[in-house]
Amino acid sequence: MKSLKLKIFSSLILYLFLIPFSLNLTPSYQDYAQKIYTCENLTKIVSKSNHDLISFMKSNITQFKSQSHSCIDTLIKYAKIPVLDFYLNELCTMGVEYKENLEISLNTILTQINDVYNKHKYSETQYQTVFPASKWAQSMDEVFIEVKFAHRHDSPGCLEMKNLKVELKERSVKLIGYCVLGDVPIKMDFDIKLWNKINVKESKHFESSVGRYQFNLVKKKKDNYWKKLMDEKMTIPTNMRVWFEMKEKYQEQLEKYENDEFDESIKEMMETIEQEEKNKKKNKTKSKNKKKKKKKKSKTDTTDL
Repeated sequence: MKSLKLKIFSSLILYLFLIPFSLNLTPSYQDYAQKIYTCENLTKIVSKSNHDLISFMKSNITQFKSQSHSCIDTLIKYAKIPVLDFYLNELCTMGVEYKENLEISLNTILTQINDVYNKHKYSETQYQTVFPASKWAQSMDEVFIEVKFAHRHDSPGCLEMKNLKVELKERSVKLIGYCVLGDVPIKMDFDIKLWNKINVKESKHFESSVGRYQFNLVKKKKDNYWKKLMDEKMTIPTNMRVWFEMKEKYQEQLEKYENDEFDESIKEMMETIEQEEKNKKKNKTKSKNKKKKKKKKSKTDTTDL
C-alpha cells in the first residue's frame, strides 16, 4: 500500500515537472536573445569593456543590423566610440545605409552638449541683470504672478534657466536665475516688496510652462482686496502688466471693490486737479506781484536819473 502511494506521488511530481516542456512555455535561447539583445539594453547586459562589446556585437551582428538608428544613438550616448566605429564599418560592409541616422544622433548630442556649455561658460560678472516681464491678478484670497524669462512680453525668452532660486517671505517675492539668450548671458532678477502680507507656508510656486514661472500667493488676511501688488515705495516696472485672463476668473467677487477703488481714485484725481488749480492761481499772483515790483524799481531808477 505504501509503495503504491509512493509511486502515485512520484508520478504526480514528474507530471507537474513535465507540463511546461509539453506546453512549450520555456522560451528558447534564440527568443531570449532577440528580446534582450537590443541596442537600448546593450550596455546593460554586457561588460563595459569596449573589447567585450565589440566581440559580442560581432557574434550577433545580424540581430543589430536592423537596429542601426537605436544602436548608433546608444553607442554615442554612452561614448562607446571604438564600438561605434566597428559597428559602422560592419554596416558599410553589409550595405546598410546609416549616414542619416548618424547625422541625427550626432546633431542631437552636440546640441545638448552646446546647451550645457552655454549655461556654464560665463562668470557672475558677465551676466546682464534684467527685471523679467511679469503680470499679476488677484482673488479675494490669493495673488497670482506669472514671470516670463524675457525683458519684454512680446520678445522671445529663455527656455531653460540655470541655478534658479526662489525665496518667499511675508512681504516679498524673489526669483533669481541665469540663462543665455542668443549669445547674451542674462541674470533674471525678480525682486519685489508686496503690498500686504502673505502666508508663506500655504503659498505655492512652480514652472507653469517652458520659459515661465508662476506664483500662487495666499493672502495672510483672507477676503481682502489689494489696491496694488507692490509696496507704495516701489516704482512699478514698465514690463509689469495686469494678468487679464486670470482677472476675468474672479471678476464678480472683485467688481464691488474695484468700483469703490475707482471712486476713490476719481476723488484723488479731482483733489489733485483742484490743488493744481490753486497752485496755478498762487503762481499767477506771485508773478503779477513780481512784475509790479519790477515796474516800481524801474520808475525809481528813472527818477534818480
